[in-house]
Amino acid sequence: MGDSIMVDRVYCLCMVVIGGLETSVDLLLLDMVDFDVILWMDWVISYMKARRMVDKVCLAYLVYVRDSSAEVPSINSVLVVREFQEVILAASIVSKSDEEYLLEKSNKNMDNKPEGKEREYEFTEITLRQIELSDVDDFMEWATDEKFSRFCIWDTCTSKDQALDYIKNNDIYHPWSRAICIKNKAIREISVMPNSGCHSCRAELGYELAHKYWGKGIVTRAVKMVATTIFSEWSNLERIEAFVDIDNKGSQRVLEKVGFLREGVLRKFMSINGKSRDMVIFSLLSTDVVQH
Repeated sequence: MGDSIMVDRVYCLCMVVIGGLETSVDLLLLDMVDFDVILWMDWVISYMKARRMVDKVCLAYLVYVRDSSAEVPSINSVLVVREFQEVILAASIVSKSDEEYLLEKSNKNMDNKPEGKEREYEFTEITLRQIELSDVDDFMEWATDEKFSRFCIWDTCTSKDQALDYIKNNDIYHPWSRAICIKNKAIREISVMPNSGCHSCRAELGYELAHKYWGKGIVTRAVKMVATTIFSEWSNLERIEAFVDIDNKGSQRVLEKVGFLREGVLRKFMSINGKSRDMVIFSLLSTDVVQH
């Protein structure tokens, strides 16, 4: 930390593969006991940059290099250079913008405490599965929420019987509809509606999510999962369309993050809750690249 190190060899432009992604780095041969390779010594700054990328729904990989033939050192033998908190507060290392970012993250975590046993990291572990009638109790948690149904074309459910009818008539027999799940708990759905005849080359994407899960990147991950598989499932499909209420900025950002192209505004295109609404149309082609 701050000292100069003399090296005998530098291996330039070595190819390193992490999580299937390739990158080129210069490797230094160091006389060290516990580490084989060190990438980016400025670990504090790289941590904060990585956090920002993860917040933007980028995929992250934690890499740990270990020599299995070496003796495992005891915890007492590991030297402490400086406590993490002291490093974060050191003005010479952390810029003002980084301090503001850390403070913002801290305040946000305090304002959004997890409910029950749910933890923020669990929101990255989502799955898609067929919707079942047994999901009705989970359905009722969000189907009765007016914040959720604000941008939906159907009315807010007021009873369990209404919810069961909706699942039977709209979800179970849908050509392609999947529940978005956390630990198999359905927090709503994502669907792709195919067209027929001369319009069979395109399909319409739709998605809904319980209000309390908004802003956590869940729908973005779900849309990416669908966009990377649906074209191979339907060989004749060349275009996915999505129509978003002009005031639903969050949903528009989801599509833009995945790689959908904003094509324009369709004026008075759809009636939602009894009012004609302008809709923004987005599209993704089979030849487009899904953003990761």
